[in-house]
Amino acid sequence: MKTKLAQALSEKNYEEAGSLITLAYKIFASVFVVLIVVSIPTIFFLDWQALLNARFIAPGELKLALVISVVLTSLIFVSNLINPIAAAFQKSSYGTIIGLVNASIFFFVLLSLKDVGQITLVSILFVQGVVNIIVNVAFTYWFLRARRKLLINERKKTGSVRNLVSVSGGYLLIQISMLLLFSTDKLIITHLIGPESVAEYDVVFKLFSVLITAHLMIAGPLWAAYTEAHALKEIDWIKSTLCKQLKMLGLLSIGSCVLALLAKWIIDYWTGSKIMPQAEVILGMALFSIVVMWNNTFGALLNGVGKLKVQIYSTAVGAMVNIPLSIYFVNRLGMGVDGVIYATILSLCVQAVFLPVAVKKLLEM
Repeated sequence: MKTKLAQALSEKNYEEAGSLITLAYKIFASVFVVLIVVSIPTIFFLDWQALLNARFIAPGELKLALVISVVLTSLIFVSNLINPIAAAFQKSSYGTIIGLVNASIFFFVLLSLKDVGQITLVSILFVQGVVNIIVNVAFTYWFLRARRKLLINERKKTGSVRNLVSVSGGYLLIQISMLLLFSTDKLIITHLIGPESVAEYDVVFKLFSVLITAHLMIAGPLWAAYTEAHALKEIDWIKSTLCKQLKMLGLLSIGSCVLALLAKWIIDYWTGSKIMPQAEVILGMALFSIVVMWNNTFGALLNGVGKLKVQIYSTAVGAMVNIPLSIYFVNRLGMGVDGVIYATILSLCVQAVFLPVAVKKLLEM
């Protein structure tokens, strides 16, 4: 939707833009209503204590937490449409502002809950979800209220609707594959190594995610800019911008190496000597951050111009091989947390190889 919307705005086709926004909300709402209806009955039929290795949480509380997560996460996804809408207007900073407001409100509400002794898994999930939804809805109202000419009834032809659904489906497949790729590592570590090892992985991941987030703040806003430049046939600008992005990637990669050297001291100070990650885990996460930033550099351009086929195939292959590779590295080769990280890196390398090739072909057309 962001790509199509940015293209419509670059052509000053505001009727098309308004229709795309309305249609996107209808599609997202419909998809997540189906997801909720299918997911909630499933929650009550599975033994989540065994699946999540969470025997310390009562079955009823765990299932209630999962129901709340499914419902509120679905509503958050729909209300989060304000982020791609704002990005299409080349206002990507709105996403950062929304995230900051969400985190700030959640932090203060959490402190209030702590004072009254109401900190539970269910209360944390509920508060975090509700705060996200309220903030997203408030920003959506404020942003679109100033652009009332876009708030029109959806009147697109069936062919255009099918085209948008097709493109959106491609992005959805990519997002699902990436979600599976990134979200399974902790679960794999819990089952293959032990829940006590998750803390080591998590703290190192959070440290290097600072660099990944910084890179996304630079590369993310370029999605809509690439869309507009491609629509206007400004290939030289695209090449120049991509060149600058690769230079920035080089600097951030050096930063990742420096962070790897300092990681043990930072984590020791951060956790009060409670967590001492192995050097292999730190080196693996440094390499992981570089590969992710490399993929995001080329992915932003391909997303912006709507060339999704290579990404769909490469992310799907990566998601399929990640778990088997993790099991092989841990069970067969006797590796620990670093084995899970290196399995994820190899899974990401499918994209790392084919995305630059796809960009090269695109710029030569």
